[in-house]
Amino acid sequence: GERDPVHGVVRWSKPTTSYVELPVAVGRDLILRVRIVFSIRRLFRYPRLSVNGYPIPLRLRSFEKGEMVYEGIIPADVAQRSSGWLQLAFSVGGPSIPFLHRLPASEQRELGLCYHSLQVEPVSLR
Repeated sequence: GERDPVHGVVRWSKPTTSYVELPVAVGRDLILRVRIVFSIRRLFRYPRLSVNGYPIPLRLRSFEKGEMVYEGIIPADVAQRSSGWLQLAFSVGGPSIPFLHRLPASEQRELGLCYHSLQVEPVSLR
């Protein structure tokens, strides 16, 4: 990750599809929360996410401290299909070179979105 002066440690996604794998206990529906600090493209009203190949609708729950907080429900059977591993795939829509968000003008990486945290927990713990 990289250090952001406002949000602490952040991670940039790849410009098209970016993957994160997480181990989870299976057996019940899970809620995923992702805090997005910045998106290079104006591509989302709602980010596109699939988990283990299954599309998961995300809803914007809040906008706090400059972060967009999205939530989605991951059905128990989706996690069970992969023996307790979730492969999260964030689809960003295409490459862009950043020109905003406190990045130097010399920045040449093709990036997608900048996220601060991913959180997965059983729905009953909400």
